[in-house]
Amino acid sequence: MFGPIGTTEYDLNFRTLGFPTRVHPSFWLVAIVMQWELTYYDPMFLLVYIAAWFVTVLIHELGHALMSRFYGYPCEIVLLYCGGFVQYAPHRHTTWRAVSIAFAGPAVNLLSLVPWSLSLWALQLPVGTWGMATTVGYGYLAVFVAYLYGISLWLAILNLLPVYPLDGGCISRSLFERFAPIRGTEYSLKLSIVVAVGVAAWAISWRINDLAVLFGFLAYMNVQELRGLSYRRW
Repeated sequence: MFGPIGTTEYDLNFRTLGFPTRVHPSFWLVAIVMQWELTYYDPMFLLVYIAAWFVTVLIHELGHALMSRFYGYPCEIVLLYCGGFVQYAPHRHTTWRAVSIAFAGPAVNLLSLVPWSLSLWALQLPVGTWGMATTVGYGYLAVFVAYLYGISLWLAILNLLPVYPLDGGCISRSLFERFAPIRGTEYSLKLSIVVAVGVAAWAISWRINDLAVLFGFLAYMNVQELRGLSYRRW
């Protein structure tokens, strides 16, 4: 989601469907900080959440990687901070390819709601169950599946917002740059700032502090990039 970061001796390295995959320590650290309050109920709930977050984000990045492979681009999956990214080397890149690669991540998360919903049904939990708060008494497996469902849904929704560098922001930037080559990046950044500020304000009103911090930071990043833009005037 954000960009390249150096390797460390604590990275977890493996392959996923043939793709080199690296998990930076910051991925685990951010997940722990974001959901530390779960330890007040049961320390196992935090571990269950981290496992569900890892699976969901990995599935998301696999969507990007599989679409990149479809176009013949070699790529690597990296998980870090509160998300991840797929690093690929494009050739003969087009707007459609950029858009389809960006959209593939949220699309896979939405498709994964089918097996997660069926699993909730098999566990006799109502579809729409979000996580630990509504699964007390059902066991850790139920909590895990409920988190898979809830995280997948929200990860897809948030990533489709036109906020750079989220997937929706990458899509909007590609489209703006395609149809307004001179000032497309500027237009996409302005849209990104407006949406990010709006989401942050909404999150504050609902006291969703981690979401407010995330989108406030994204708004700041986009403002800084916008300030650094320079255009050739005709």
